[in-house]
Amino acid sequence: MKIKRMVVAALSSALILGGFGVTALTVPTSTTANAASTKKYVKTFPKTMRSSWYTYSKKTGYTQIKITSNKLTVTKNGKQKANLTLNEYQAHNAKNITKAQENWLYAWNSAGWLETYGWGQEYGAGSYFQVKQVKKNNQLTVRSTQENVNSGEYYQTKQLAKQNQTKNSSGSKINLLT
Repeated sequence: MKIKRMVVAALSSALILGGFGVTALTVPTSTTANAASTKKYVKTFPKTMRSSWYTYSKKTGYTQIKITSNKLTVTKNGKQKANLTLNEYQAHNAKNITKAQENWLYAWNSAGWLETYGWGQEYGAGSYFQVKQVKKNNQLTVRSTQENVNSGEYYQTKQLAKQNQTKNSSGSKINLLT
């Protein structure tokens, strides 16, 4: 009950102070540690996600996401934009990561989605990934946790991607990956 009161007080203070331009919020470390310990981190991408996935828009052309057991590569119009490696989460200091760890991800399952964050990411939005059947075809949906809306819908062939392009799309937006 004491921790709950501390969190409510901190959030209330943040809301009040936020109106005056103060944006700092301190949450007790024990609450953060307890929340992290309840997550079931994954070591590899689910088999249903392992494939090459495409999306298309007239404005930006094709974007490809290639997922293997522990790699996620993003390519836009033939140019590689990201090459990320999934690693099993271990407690670490996000401010003191090595050069090799800059392209590492960690992930866990969250309400039917695979939620990912960069190894050196302390705050901000991650990306959610989910595979589902749409009109008898597999579709990879990518969502930004910050926007809480779909950021992109990807298909296993370029033809399906072009057929299913969003009319008002300005291209895919994946905050962690581009």
